[in-house]
Amino acid sequence: MFTLTVTLPPETERKLREKATTSGLSFERYIENRLGELAENDPAPEPKPGRMLDEILAPVRAGFEASGMTEDELADLFRDAREEAWQVRQRTGSNS
Repeated sequence: MFTLTVTLPPETERKLREKATTSGLSFERYIENRLGELAENDPAPEPKPGRMLDEILAPVRAGFEASGMTEDELADLFRDAREEAWQVRQRTGSNS
C-alpha cells in the first residue's frame, strides 16, 4: 500500500470533505476512490512536442539574456571551453 501526503488549499479540502460526506464515505476512502477512478478512466495527456526541452532550456535562456552577452560572444565562450577540454584530454590521454 502506498501512502501519500498532499497539501490542499482549505477551500479544496472543504469541498472534498463535503463530497465525501454526501457520498457516505470517509474523507480518506473518498479520495482513494477518486484517485482510483482517475487512474482507470483519465487518458494520459498527449505530450507536447518540444515542450520539455523548452522548459529545460528556459533558465539557460534567461541567464543568457541577463548576461548581456551577444550570440557571437556566447559562441566564442563555447568554442574556447571546447578547445580547453580538448587540450586537457590530450595532456591526460583521456578520450572521453
